[in-house]
Amino acid sequence: MAESRTSITEIGTVRANPVLAISSAGGTSTALYQAATGPLGGMSALTESALDMSISFDERETGLYRDIAGNYRTTVSREVQTADRANARAGAGAALFNGGGAVTVRPQNGNALFAPGNRIRDFTVEFWLYPLNMENGEQILTWIATNRDMALQRVHCSASRNRLNWSFINFFTSTNGAANHNIEFSGSSPLVPKTWSHHLVRFDATTGMIEYIVDGSSESIVYATPTKRENGEVFTPLTGSGGVFSLGDRFMGLIDEFKIHKVFAGRSSIQKYAPAGGRIQTAAIDLGDKNSGVVRIEASGGRVGIRRRGRLSRAA
Repeated sequence: MAESRTSITEIGTVRANPVLAISSAGGTSTALYQAATGPLGGMSALTESALDMSISFDERETGLYRDIAGNYRTTVSREVQTADRANARAGAGAALFNGGGAVTVRPQNGNALFAPGNRIRDFTVEFWLYPLNMENGEQILTWIATNRDMALQRVHCSASRNRLNWSFINFFTSTNGAANHNIEFSGSSPLVPKTWSHHLVRFDATTGMIEYIVDGSSESIVYATPTKRENGEVFTPLTGSGGVFSLGDRFMGLIDEFKIHKVFAGRSSIQKYAPAGGRIQTAAIDLGDKNSGVVRIEASGGRVGIRRRGRLSRAA
């Protein structure tokens, strides 16, 4: 979704060269990590009641990292470090990974969405990522369990060619549990090292749609159906036994605000920009000629252009 800036609020001419002030508060921004209703159908806003897992990494010590929803227990490798508020994307801290450790997360009660033998309907996974190098093979997220046929079940998110690749192996199963549907997809836009980006994967059990959204923009849509389209039987996740999440294994960088929700989310829980908007004011703009003036201002797609036409004559 591209940002659309619609409000240019001030032109100051109190000095020889004008000053341009731009405000987004009165404009319409679609870059708030919201998904518009309409072509995507009915979606749910993220609420606390829909929260399955929430690890904020705000604690001062890694040993205190916890799931505030209370459905999972965490174990942290000693190689993982804490990052302070200044380096976090949100809240008081983030988890810093050096490629040699991970945060391990296990279901601890039957309320957990990924509890053994659970048939999952809608779900959403989201997190913030700050890679240092974004090298091939870095692992961001892994879920490993054993399904009823004693086969390996895995959800895997790793880096390749500056993009995140996702794979779901023996995770989506038919209604009778007799067949599995493996799914793979990746982002379409390269991620920039040393830059925060927001990642969200959501599943709609009604249509079988799995959508991958990066920074509010849809990057991939696939379907958990035999036809790989929006028709036919919808395969849904059936969690195996002994399941465990591993966050940040063989990854160098920061992860913040890791969450799982029990709904197909219409918006993420974190906004990129403040709802109240913002304001900037430029330095004096040199129009090039004496007695010149601003006759038109154009603003679209995040760019602002000032056009000058001719010269303005002095009054006789």
